[in-house]
Amino acid sequence: MISKSKMKNPAFKKCIERELAILPKLKHKNIVQFEAEFEDDENTYIVMEYCSKGNLRNYLNKNTAISLDLIKFWVSEIINALVYISKFEIVHRDIKPENILFSDDFHVKICDFGAAKYYSKEESKEVYENGSNSDDSDSDSDSDSDSDHKQQGIKRLDSDKGMHLSLVATEAKHTKIGTACYKSPEQILGKPPC
Repeated sequence: MISKSKMKNPAFKKCIERELAILPKLKHKNIVQFEAEFEDDENTYIVMEYCSKGNLRNYLNKNTAISLDLIKFWVSEIINALVYISKFEIVHRDIKPENILFSDDFHVKICDFGAAKYYSKEESKEVYENGSNSDDSDSDSDSDSDSDHKQQGIKRLDSDKGMHLSLVATEAKHTKIGTACYKSPEQILGKPPC
């Protein structure tokens, strides 16, 4: 349930619009499923698959010791979901414990596509070659950064499976997406990694 008064905030509205544009298209066992959207005079309602076991953050708070096999299993399910969304040229941009939900049988369900973005192969190539994407709507307008501070993206083409995977890593100064608690010190300081 989302109060329509919150939708007056342009940034919040954009996140909800992204979620509603992307999530209904995704049908994967490791992505929370969109069920419906409706509204009344005061609220907008987004109905999603119920994940009864909560999120990874809560699980970690309650369980200090987790087996390596369970960690491997969950990581493989997260990777499966990210590979799937990459086929649609979508980058999630906010993977964190709070956005990893669990089904009844503790299978991973990734949620919260409000920060997600479409990246075309051409945009990925531009980032890979130039170190930034001039069309990124989340870019900082500050243009005083040196070219040696550009962080090149990473592009991998897996020709055996015919899938295009791109991890678009632009200069931290140009990206205002993500949760501060999960950013590296370099990102927070606006410096390139390593």
